[in-house]
Amino acid sequence: MASVGAAVLIAATLLNVVQAGGDDVDARAGTPVAKPATAAAQGPAAAPVEEPPAGSASGPEEESAILSDPGGPGSWAVGYRTVRLVDPRRAGRVLITSLWYPARQSTPALDVLPHTVVLPRTVGRSSGEGAVQSLPLVSTARSTVRVASLPDAFASPPARTEPGSSSVRLPRPDRPAAIRATTLNRVTRANTANTANTVDGANGAGVGTPEVAWSAAGGSCPVAPSDVAPGAAGQPAFYPVVGQVGLVSDRAVTDAPPARGPFPLVIFSHGSAGSRVQTATLLEGLASHGYIVAAPDHTGDTLVDAAENRSVAQIPMAVDRSRDLTAVLDALTGRTCQVRRLVQLDRIASVGFSFGGLTSTVSSVGLLGASADPRIRASVGLSAATAPLPAAILNAIRVPTLELGGTRDISIPLGPNAERAFAQLTSSHPRVLVTVAGDTHNSFSDVCRQAHLANDPRVPAEVALRLTLTAAVTCSPPNIDPARAELLVQRATVAFLGWQLRGQTAYRTFLIDQALGDPGTVTARTQP
Repeated sequence: MASVGAAVLIAATLLNVVQAGGDDVDARAGTPVAKPATAAAQGPAAAPVEEPPAGSASGPEEESAILSDPGGPGSWAVGYRTVRLVDPRRAGRVLITSLWYPARQSTPALDVLPHTVVLPRTVGRSSGEGAVQSLPLVSTARSTVRVASLPDAFASPPARTEPGSSSVRLPRPDRPAAIRATTLNRVTRANTANTANTVDGANGAGVGTPEVAWSAAGGSCPVAPSDVAPGAAGQPAFYPVVGQVGLVSDRAVTDAPPARGPFPLVIFSHGSAGSRVQTATLLEGLASHGYIVAAPDHTGDTLVDAAENRSVAQIPMAVDRSRDLTAVLDALTGRTCQVRRLVQLDRIASVGFSFGGLTSTVSSVGLLGASADPRIRASVGLSAATAPLPAAILNAIRVPTLELGGTRDISIPLGPNAERAFAQLTSSHPRVLVTVAGDTHNSFSDVCRQAHLANDPRVPAEVALRLTLTAAVTCSPPNIDPARAELLVQRATVAFLGWQLRGQTAYRTFLIDQALGDPGTVTARTQP
């Protein structure tokens, strides 16, 4: 929740040991390191294209892939599970990790999708202005919440066609819609069995891998104890913010039977003084689009740690965070973990917010004492604190990268962070920068959903204060509508991963100003 403190800037001094030719040099020992290939070279782009069904028409209109809006709910039901992972390389390092995953289509649907946010109509308000009320989104009781559908929250102009193009029909800004692109859906043959006519592959239980039935034992990824993972199987997922206080999902079901898969894996790193459920809305959205998502608590840098003055100094925490991602990947892909059978091992990406955005951005090359993880094939940084990184580190990153930043972010300013990273990620192909007007630092998080929990008497005073103050500078005008921010960050992230991790090139159509949202609010730059 809190921004990365000034102490992280000291890391720049330590990182400057990288030599001028840093894209080929290990920052810790000066030894050559393997250059991770891009996702395009290692898997998705090299995969064969799925052929049209036998007997189908072959004209341009018939061959067009229909993509549902990546900012809206995907085709999959969503399951949720909390596991307890142990890093064998660091004595006592336990990682409580939330998992979101595509569930079998027999999983009972919860309430109205896609979101629980209820906003007033923006009649008479210019694009990019904020909501005019706070968002008491859900109660802490374990019950579903009926909500207004997201499209009703926005007044938008009709759909339009990009100038100079007759083949791309763009969605209305900031509203779930479908987009038609004259590009065939690209999938690997290994994933063809469970991708029937939908880009995120939902067609029931699927036939790609044997069914997985969750057990408490779980091998290297056992279920977490109830004191850190409240909620019963078959009930709406419960996201604890502190202790037994948290939010109830309107989308995910605890321990729902997982779909067969296999699916790409996304690992998420939360911000400083945050938590594994800090951006649960985005992570649910990714799962609904056919991704398994793993989000660990970085012990020593959570909201509760900060409130109780137990935070670890940020330079060693930067190393621990990187090692946490590797430990989670090791556990989930270990032979005794039930999750392994659900994962496409050659399609793994990292996503991170704030300090976690730094962690995500460098995950493929390593940081200080943390080794590079070549399993990472793409990375996404949300308001990523990349300013401390020397140019040589950024230049060494060879996986596709997406950076998102906001114009009103004074904690992690756009210029020295996302814009500088975009300019210096010279070996990352492609790299994309998305800039959101009116977006402040925590607009990409769920703090506006969590803010009302500060009124719960069970919440410690320091935690309540942090929630209240953060929401006060995030959730009201002139900052962006919280619901709009949620939609835009999911739209960009799902589109980028669909393009770069799955090789579904039609998704790149969304990574232009008009398709992401109101061109006055969102700008996108892509460097091939």
